[in-house]
Amino acid sequence: MKRMSEISKLIRWYSPKTGEVALIGRKVMKPGSNGYYRMSFMGTQFLLHRVIWYFLNQEEPNKIDHKNHNKLDNSFNNLRKVSDTENAKNMSISKRNTSGITGVSQEAKSGLWRARLQVNGKEHTVGRFISIEDARIAIVKARNDFGFHINHGGNS
Repeated sequence: MKRMSEISKLIRWYSPKTGEVALIGRKVMKPGSNGYYRMSFMGTQFLLHRVIWYFLNQEEPNKIDHKNHNKLDNSFNNLRKVSDTENAKNMSISKRNTSGITGVSQEAKSGLWRARLQVNGKEHTVGRFISIEDARIAIVKARNDFGFHINHGGNS
């Protein structure tokens, strides 16, 4: 916490609208291998969105979610403090997804479209459908019923 307090003092200015930040004595940050802006302070790497959150709220939460899945968008309205469970309810679509809809896959034997989701470590099968569109409608409703973020399953 003390280090985050110290590093947040390096913020010269921050634009809540655009997420742009200027740091005292630091060059423009580049995204790290994980896709997030990061910076170094006294030999330690910090994720910029976490520094910004601390700068604005004087707290260091366990998780901070980028609502729109854009890891480089540090605008105030795109960041939110979340629990692990909430964070899991706003995931980008998996690179392994073949249907184009998170939670929907086609069963090899039957050819039916299966809609399912996971909540608190438990898998819930929403149903099996003849059309992918019916499966999409069902999974969107189930996500809403279970309190998933509206952007869950979207592109990053």
